[in-house]
Amino acid sequence: MPSPAALAKYAIAFIVAPLNQGGEHIAGNAGLYLCVDGGFSGYCRYFNPPFGQCTNLDGDLAYKVSSAGPDKGNWCTLYA
Repeated sequence: MPSPAALAKYAIAFIVAPLNQGGEHIAGNAGLYLCVDGGFSGYCRYFNPPFGQCTNLDGDLAYKVSSAGPDKGNWCTLYA
């Protein structure tokens, strides 16, 4: 299975969800940090969408992401 960073290169949408220590969804928001260069360098943006909301990438990041990571203790799903 490809790494999340490899998948992020092709991502055009994502969902970020906060989890508790048991891995269960909790109320609130979680963020995702995306950068155009590997190792979280180059042009970067931080997104903090509402829980469960799919967010489309366009313009400055569409098809350009090389590194992606959610806030500590959270997870995200990337869709191409």
